[in-house]
Amino acid sequence: MKNNKLIRYIDYFLNLDMLLGTACLTVLIVTTFLGAIMRYFFNNPFIWMEEVQIWMIIWAIFCGAGYAFRYGSHVSIEVLVDTFPRKVQVVVEWFGFICTWAVLIFVTYYGFKLNTLFIEMSKTTAILKIPSNKIYWIVPVGCIWMMISSAYYMVKKYFLHDNLKKGESA
Repeated sequence: MKNNKLIRYIDYFLNLDMLLGTACLTVLIVTTFLGAIMRYFFNNPFIWMEEVQIWMIIWAIFCGAGYAFRYGSHVSIEVLVDTFPRKVQVVVEWFGFICTWAVLIFVTYYGFKLNTLFIEMSKTTAILKIPSNKIYWIVPVGCIWMMISSAYYMVKKYFLHDNLKKGESA
């Protein structure tokens, strides 16, 4: 019982990325809609819209990816793997987990390096003059969140014996 309560609290905490991603997606949709209205009906486009759209797209992707990792919802083609015995399927899944972590560690490292470079260069966006590191810090943070989420999924699946199937939510 206590274990289930802890898992529920962890789920609530980890779902912060979903809330942030949803907020970013909402801002993206509203901004794009209003931008189209302003451009085509009032002939007065938002000159800053592209910068905000890029920002919201990046944030929505890196927040939403963590959520997808947590519930095993990333697209995968398992036709071949499903023909293997269960033990081989488990090995393949753990191999995929390790490869995913390797890529995420790589992107995290270079994401931090990129942000450090942006800070050193005082790089800003062209129109709104937003410091670029404020936009792109989500890359390494999002990758760390994805690593936590993917590890959480594997722990729940293999050690807590939570029988989540791909694409199911808790």
